[in-house]
Amino acid sequence: MKPLLSLLLALACPLVAHAQGRDWDNAESNLSTDTSSDGRDPGALDPDADPESTEEGGESEDDSLFDTGDPEGGGQLALWAELAFFAGGVERAGGQTDTFATSPLIGAAYSLTSRARISAQWGFSLASHDGITVGGIETTPSDSTLRLGNPLISVDLLGHRDSLRYRVGAGLALPVASSDSATQDLAIGLAMAMRGGFHPWLWMPNRLSLIATGRVEGDLGENIVIGGDGAAALLIGTGDGANTNLSIEAGADGEYHAKGPLFVGLRLTMVLYADLAPSTSSLDNDNLQFALMPYARFLFGRSFVTAGLEINLDTPFGPSFSDAGVWGLRVGAGTVL
Repeated sequence: MKPLLSLLLALACPLVAHAQGRDWDNAESNLSTDTSSDGRDPGALDPDADPESTEEGGESEDDSLFDTGDPEGGGQLALWAELAFFAGGVERAGGQTDTFATSPLIGAAYSLTSRARISAQWGFSLASHDGITVGGIETTPSDSTLRLGNPLISVDLLGHRDSLRYRVGAGLALPVASSDSATQDLAIGLAMAMRGGFHPWLWMPNRLSLIATGRVEGDLGENIVIGGDGAAALLIGTGDGANTNLSIEAGADGEYHAKGPLFVGLRLTMVLYADLAPSTSSLDNDNLQFALMPYARFLFGRSFVTAGLEINLDTPFGPSFSDAGVWGLRVGAGTVL
């Protein structure tokens, strides 16, 4: 198996979680003040809107995707946080090492109107290893590090039509993350690996990223929600030796309202990464990452608690539970104030 993170820094960038069956960076999306939308994704739905509401005459409201909505419907603040964990052996620098990593991710969203919101998120990564051993000889002593990720600011337009909800958005990730050692490389790589490689713009060092996102979801019966999302990002190198990269990702998920506050779901994600040169684009098989996350979520009115297991299905970050594969235990919580 190729070293877990050799691709990451050899290309100066690896791969690109919508939470609880949606991206975790949109975990506030799972909060709703409308009990009729429990289990749905109000990240693609006005938290104050009633999907069943109709105009006079009984016709459904004719919503436009780019309608900015009622300014009086804004003013809500959502806060959320996630913590990802991993412990195990990985391949690094031609050798093996035992590693522990944890990565918090915090975020907030504020509704400007009933159909428009701004949001921000920022991640961190703490990793330690017992030293890298090659052929039974320790070549790198044990070490630990705490790294900052790239803060992301984004704007979303939300809409719904009958039981269909949708969202389109754009974001800017600032180049705060940096790395100048093998241990720091490891911390950054594990922060992404624990999330199936999704959203590399949150972690890649020396990158200014421009991102476009979208999501559509709908109800399948009374207790099932299915959805899909995608994103494309240009990661512009800002430091010495930092290439400009293209990231494309997609996800599909389904969630079932099991009983009371309990929702269970499954999410499949795919990330494709390209290293862009001035006039060429090169792709390698290890630039394609698939991951699967079963999860459970408890929704209590305006607040939620959730837990999921990120399973990398192939290289470069997996397969999870193999000798050098990475998995991620992800727990989170959030509320609307």
